Amino acid sequence: MNLLLTGFMGAGKSTIGRLLARRLGYYCLDTDTEIECKQNCTIADIFRDAGETQFRDLETELLEGLQSVQNTIIATGGGMVFREQNRTLMKSLGRRVYLRVSPATLVGRLSQDKHRPLLQQGTEAPEPRVTRLLEEREPIYMEAEVVVETGRLTPVQTVTEIIRNL
Repeated sequence: MNLLLTGFMGAGKSTIGRLLARRLGYYCLDTDTEIECKQNCTIADIFRDAGETQFRDLETELLEGLQSVQNTIIATGGGMVFREQNRTLMKSLGRRVYLRVSPATLVGRLSQDKHRPLLQQGTEAPEPRVTRLLEEREPIYMEAEVVVETGRLTPVQTVTEIIRNL
């Protein structure tokens, strides 16, 4: 069985993915890290130089190449679920786990991060932008088989809650 961690940027997918993999004895794969390694540049560079559509194409290509993996925790990019093709690929790969976090908590986590391309675009302030993007994305995130409210949980508690809900 594979588990795919979904949620907004800053939800803790990479951190939780590593801890969950260690706890279950699974391999952990972070899709953003995998894309950066394959492209030999950062996600921010891809957004800047090639645009969001090209980055989303790379995400789809990566998911297609993962269809045979087993016993893997896959920490997905925050926007990966917004292509129908990706949702289909993700569903065929394993159970999706949505790490749900409030906009205020996300803004607190992301406000100092200069490496988040979607927060660097435009003139909109981070809090209204995060709130708006989260409102747009929430219905798709909620399609996950498991939803865990992580705002008041430590990473270790979040891992325990995920396992309890499998």
